[in-house]
This record gives sequence, structure tokens and C-alpha cells, in this order.
Amino acid sequence: ESLTTRGLDQVRPSSALVKKTLRPNGQTCSLRSPEAAATRVPSGMRAMVGQTSGLQSMRMVWLGFANVLVIIWVPVLLFGQRDGAPLGLSTGIAITAMLGVFAQLLVPRFVHEPDVSTPEAFAGSYQRATFIRIGLAEAAGWIGFVCFLLSGHWFVYAVGFVISGAGMWDAAPRRKHLDALQEQVESMGSDLHVVRTLDQQRLTR
Repeated sequence: ESLTTRGLDQVRPSSALVKKTLRPNGQTCSLRSPEAAATRVPSGMRAMVGQTSGLQSMRMVWLGFANVLVIIWVPVLLFGQRDGAPLGLSTGIAITAMLGVFAQLLVPRFVHEPDVSTPEAFAGSYQRATFIRIGLAEAAGWIGFVCFLLSGHWFVYAVGFVISGAGMWDAAPRRKHLDALQEQVESMGSDLHVVRTLDQQRLTR
């Protein structure tokens, strides 16, 4: 272990020293090392993460993505109705509607039956399916926003917002959806409890 000298008469291990700085009044105060400050997690944040169940975390993620679609209305209403836009209103609506609906039609292709072999596998499969639904639901809103930027018409984004809203509602981990999932799990011959399992398993994806 390396040694650090203090004056000429004291020798202490460097690990036992505390960094100090001199205040204007002559007193000294301890300083934390940058490494310790960077790795310190606030106790409130640790408590929040530790107390949040997997199902509650999924609902928070869903709410965050849903809020993004609402917040986008701010620039849409502020900067709409421009003259000389390169994209017409009808063309923007058609592109948004077609691509948005197409994204929703892809859900059955990527979302499969839940894996009920183990609680961990079930939670992972449900989380993956939910996030796929959220991603495909968000597509219409973002396509509508891009078409709004090219057309300048707020109604273009409104079309994408409605389609995304329908997809997000379908993807929401709400009670009715979980009850239907419980029936599906039971029809597959499993005694797994959906809500309890999702509560106990943390987010894995």
C-alpha cells in the first residue's frame, strides 16, 4: 500500500487520508472524491426503483410514450398552416393513414402467444409483446408529425394521433387486458397468476 507523508513527522497510508480544503476562516472541510460522487445514487431514487413492481414499471413506460404523442401537439399548433409547403393536405393524410394502419396490421406478425413455461419466461414474453405494440402504435403519430412538417397542416398529425391512440389503448397493460390474458393463460393449461407474476418480475427488456 502506498504511503503519503504529512509534514516530516507523520506517515499514514493513503487510503486512510481524507481530502481536505481550507475555508476562508481557517477551518478545513472534507471533500468527496469524484469517483464516489459519480457512483452515489440518491436514496429516494433507490427507494423508488426498489418499490416499483414490474407491472407498475410497464405502466409508467406506457404513460411516458403516450405523453410524447400529446406533447407533440405543442409545436403542431404553434407552427401549423404554412404557405408553400411541399406536401399537400390530402397527400399527407393518405400517407399517414396508410402507413399508420399498416404498422398496426404488423402486430400479429411480431406478437405471439405468451410463454408460460416459467414465471420469468412469461414476464419476458409479455413485456416484449407490450413494447412491440407500443412501438408500432407510435409509428402513426411520428409519421403524421413528419407529414405535418412537410405539409404545414395540423390535421395531418391529428390523423396519426388518432391511429396511434387506438394502438396505444390496445397496448396498455390495463385491468381488462390482463383479465383476458389470464383467461388465455388458463386455456393453455397453466396455473400461472398473471398480475402477481408481472408484479414480482422486474423489467427485463
